[in-house]
Amino acid sequence: MHLVATTIYGPDSSLAQFAVLPGLKLVVAGDRKTPVNWTLPNTTYLSPADQLRAGFSLAGALPWNHYVRKNLAYLEAVRQGAQGIIDTDDDNYPQGEFRFPNPHDPYDVAGQAGQWINLYRYFSDRNVWPRGIPLDQILPTRHQPVVRRTESHSRVAIWQSLADGDPDVDAVYRLTDGSEVIFDRRPPVVLAENAWSPYNSQATWHDPSVFALLYLPSTVTFRFTDILRSYVALPILAAAGLRLGFCAALVYQARNPHDYVEDFRSEFPIYDRAQETMACVSSVVRSGYSIEDNLARAYQSLAHAGIVGEAERYRVELWLEDLNRAARGVAQ
Repeated sequence: MHLVATTIYGPDSSLAQFAVLPGLKLVVAGDRKTPVNWTLPNTTYLSPADQLRAGFSLAGALPWNHYVRKNLAYLEAVRQGAQGIIDTDDDNYPQGEFRFPNPHDPYDVAGQAGQWINLYRYFSDRNVWPRGIPLDQILPTRHQPVVRRTESHSRVAIWQSLADGDPDVDAVYRLTDGSEVIFDRRPPVVLAENAWSPYNSQATWHDPSVFALLYLPSTVTFRFTDILRSYVALPILAAAGLRLGFCAALVYQARNPHDYVEDFRSEFPIYDRAQETMACVSSVVRSGYSIEDNLARAYQSLAHAGIVGEAERYRVELWLEDLNRAARGVAQ
């Protein structure tokens, strides 16, 4: 299993704790602010120079000093033959048995088609919600989601682990409450077909069949990039007969310092255009197309609506070309 991150900090971050976990291979993308001579055992570190030498066309098209340099680490993990990719951030620490659910684990199902659901309330009685739930849906999703036990297993292609401590909530929560959250240890829950819940890049597992959906867009704000990724993925997963699941926290987040008001500014496009984004993507995704074709169609639609920049369409094309080469173990 490969674990992917990007960082501008030294190797003595939480990534050092992941590096010693059995069965994990780390791939870390640096940036121009990352200390030189960065190294950890059992880790492939991609310096800025390494990224440009790696043979991926996307390397020269992405902005520097940006979270989306992580896309290059995804590609390198695929080239190394990753059988699954785990996303994480450099302020998340592994806790307990760091293991995502497997296909034979029991789980619950929650949500209804075409509706937003707050899966955090399945794991907590607190009035807490994930970054990416539209602001006008916070109160409607306040009560515990309707959950039913499933007897047959759907194919879960993406698992989102929650994060204890300072989880992935939005600036509104942090400005109005901000207290520590420790989630309940409950069975995993899988989103019902065509139900909507954002997921993030803090502790997220992707099956090889959906590696294309790892793509982080670069023409939106920093706080929007991984949430937009999830908005794009949801209709594509549904069209492919795949599901998104959530599990109890496998990590503890000791969040790096942030300006919450600046975070809110960065998050505002999420709330301003969440519903439009879902409609945009849903209108062009088709069950008869591959995941890769649906991804390209989704970003074409988003660019036409002005939700992403025109450059995003070109970068998605490069991403898909690079991903195909990486899967064959080659690059230009």
